[in-house]
Amino acid sequence: MAVPYQNRFLLCKTIAYEMMQLDPGIRVAGRDLGNDFVPHGTVKKLYENCGLDPEHLAAFAKEGREA
Repeated sequence: MAVPYQNRFLLCKTIAYEMMQLDPGIRVAGRDLGNDFVPHGTVKKLYENCGLDPEHLAAFAKEGREA
């Protein structure tokens, strides 16, 4: 089910809030993918282009731990 664009931020904020209620010590970080056009391609390539592949996500998590 697609979430309307204007509701995505609220949905993400709600999920982050609920996670922090379950574990007050948790750190939650968001990623803004912007409004750029995403070209056609394989799912693997699209994830890579948007920084959602395992390597990019691992780097993002590592940066967050070191901050």
